[in-house]
Amino acid sequence: MRMINVEEINKLQEKLEKMDREELMEYAIGETISKMTYLDQLASMKRSKFGSTSEKTSLEMLPLFNEIEKTLDNVNPVDLLEPEVKDTKKGKKRKPKAKENDYSDLEIKETIHHSLKDRSCPECGSLMKELKPTISYELKYKPAEWFLIKHVIHNYVCPECSKESDGIVCVEPKDKPVRLIEGSVVTSSAVAGLAYNKYVLGTPLYRQEQDLNRQNICINRQNMSNWMMQCSNDYLEYVFDQMCEDFKKLEIVHLDETPLQIIEDCKDGRKKGYVWMGMSGTFETNQMALYFSPGNRKYENATMILGEDSHAIAHSDGYEAYHKDICLMVVGCMAHVRRKFVEAQKASVGEKEIRKLSTREERIEYLDSHPGYKNILVAIHYINKLFKIEETLKKECATPSERYKRRQEESLPIFNEFFAYLHEIEGQYLPKGKMGSAISYTFHEEEYLRNFFKDGRCELSNNLAEQRIKPFVIARKNFLFSNTKNGAKASTIYFSLIESAKMNKLNPYKYLEYVLDTLSTKGLSNEIINSVLPYSKQLPKNLYVK
Repeated sequence: MRMINVEEINKLQEKLEKMDREELMEYAIGETISKMTYLDQLASMKRSKFGSTSEKTSLEMLPLFNEIEKTLDNVNPVDLLEPEVKDTKKGKKRKPKAKENDYSDLEIKETIHHSLKDRSCPECGSLMKELKPTISYELKYKPAEWFLIKHVIHNYVCPECSKESDGIVCVEPKDKPVRLIEGSVVTSSAVAGLAYNKYVLGTPLYRQEQDLNRQNICINRQNMSNWMMQCSNDYLEYVFDQMCEDFKKLEIVHLDETPLQIIEDCKDGRKKGYVWMGMSGTFETNQMALYFSPGNRKYENATMILGEDSHAIAHSDGYEAYHKDICLMVVGCMAHVRRKFVEAQKASVGEKEIRKLSTREERIEYLDSHPGYKNILVAIHYINKLFKIEETLKKECATPSERYKRRQEESLPIFNEFFAYLHEIEGQYLPKGKMGSAISYTFHEEEYLRNFFKDGRCELSNNLAEQRIKPFVIARKNFLFSNTKNGAKASTIYFSLIESAKMNKLNPYKYLEYVLDTLSTKGLSNEIINSVLPYSKQLPKNLYVK
């Protein structure tokens, strides 16, 4: 806590005494604005540290205000009424019914019959007849197994040929196993298992090492890391490079980036690194998600991912690197816009005060007397209406042409009204306050948000990219950082193949094992590489999740 400085107070008092009335009013207004801004920032910091991160808005609050009349022309007034509150005992909310367990794909390892050896009745001694048996099952768990397969390769020599050729002529069996890594005992199943545990289950190599030690299996994490790195360099990188070439041919893509600390870069003076992600749009045939580790956040990385003179339509957030003519068109993210207004709502004093009111009439009266808070709810309601239309189109499995038509008829008028409303209330908020910042951000992104209406394949938000980059963010909480640039690159390659496998409904473990097996035995020709891509039509059916 800062100590009170008497000298500073005396100087301030002398300064105020020299001011006239107008100067004092100007000073007081400035100090009030600064105080409101600081309180706003303090509330935001407290909420980010201790509050909920959900962006869901309270459904009971939104119907309370009266929107501009033109937005309610087609709304049934009954829909805006709250359901009648019944006096019931407070209790825990009933959770939705869980998905029923399905064991149909599990193998029945053993069937045990339980029968009587002596079928004589214990009471009278007569022979008993057997009824329909009762069948029950037991679910057993067996930890992952590590085991060795011993190959005895018999070598043969021909004495006669050896005499004629002045040397020993040896012949080996043709079914001799091919090494995944020369001189190593590791196989594709082992590397796929390590990668699956680390990148899908979020178990770092040091924890996998500890778990193996508890099973009396001594495999150190340096060996694990070397195996994964070498498989990435020798095999998986070729698949990744082909996917990058295919990505540059896509017409609709999503881009995002997230921090990743690389220790090697820290030694060079760079404290914060970044991983970039690009994924295909909903209507693209080749579904993929690619991760890149350039280590920085420069806009040239977007060009590297999309390719020079890209003709793609890219969805992104408001980061300026995406606004540097990197492609044909950039589509803004309405979810980021909504997030700004939700932050303003949660930082507002009205958010706490209105929840203290129990009746609808009291809440309506509060909103009418606090237009600043009411405007925030109106803005959020406009955005929610746009997302509701998109949700309906998704449920109806609408085609791009149907989406384009419906958006022009339903979404575009709401979008225009939203911006007209923001222009009306813009002057009511401090520029540096949460609501003022939200409005400024929305105006800055308007050009890119409007691009959403130009193509039916576009999305209202970039949530697809944020959802796809989330597994990396969760995994990063476990492995925290990458030691080297090569390690970061290997991680992004594994993530690219794993997340792309998920997008194509493949089992990530089985897919990685299949790719390593195929490339190590059949070679690295273009034909073989194209056949193992996660969106290839030549993949075996047993790799897919039912």
